[in-house]
Amino acid sequence: MKRGEAQQSLSATNRWWRDPEGWPAGDPDLRDADSAPFSYKAGVLRDLTPSGLYVLRGPRRVGKTVEVKLAIRDLIAGGVHPRQIVHMSVDGRRSRDLGTLIDAAGSLMPEGVPRFWFIDEITGITDGWPERIKWLRDNDVDFRADTVVLTGSSAADLTAATKALAGRRGGVVNSDRCLLPIGFRSFLHLTSKVAPSGDIERSGIDELTPARLGEVGHRLAPWLDAMIRGWETYLRVGGFPSAVTNYVASRDDAAALSTSLLDVIHGDAFQRAH
Repeated sequence: MKRGEAQQSLSATNRWWRDPEGWPAGDPDLRDADSAPFSYKAGVLRDLTPSGLYVLRGPRRVGKTVEVKLAIRDLIAGGVHPRQIVHMSVDGRRSRDLGTLIDAAGSLMPEGVPRFWFIDEITGITDGWPERIKWLRDNDVDFRADTVVLTGSSAADLTAATKALAGRRGGVVNSDRCLLPIGFRSFLHLTSKVAPSGDIERSGIDELTPARLGEVGHRLAPWLDAMIRGWETYLRVGGFPSAVTNYVASRDDAAALSTSLLDVIHGDAFQRAH
């Protein structure tokens, strides 16, 4: 990839640079999310700390790119200048392409101000991306002070990269984020007209004492039939957003699940092949 080619690609995909207010309406990821028959936001990137380096992991088709675009929209709404934010998808690229893209993006962004980098599917680079990011955090003064979000689907690659990037996270607490399929609680509220009220707080595993279970079970008893039906449906549909969307639209749970899983399997096969 040449520098000019990289600049052209970035200017085409970072639409907020030229249309800070109107870009969400034309973005295919946000448009699909907004047109879904339900509203669901995991919010895994809502509290980014300046200078932090974050790793967002999760299976393909779980909605990582949508969460990234929502974070970008929130940053702009919060007053961050659009040219301080760059997003790039590097799935299938080489490590040298990553370097070219970062160099090209830096030349298009303002100098002397904090920047936000969203690098999508970085585990699709199979020839040493952790070393490239590590070098930049060690040797590029500006990049070291920037906020960086790396997303990926390969848990093994991201776990290994965590060691290489140790000490380069900007002192951020909770810099490793995980986006999983929609959980049963959210699934029930999204797909059922009869669901428990939302005032029952979540409990950690260490809090699940017999007394606590008895208390919660008593409070949930009025919805027992709806919860059992919802759980049986959840086991068939799963929690991938596309599967839940298809189920809500058609109530065809088998087709919803099979389509979503095939997308994930095909994506993983492509990643291993490259």
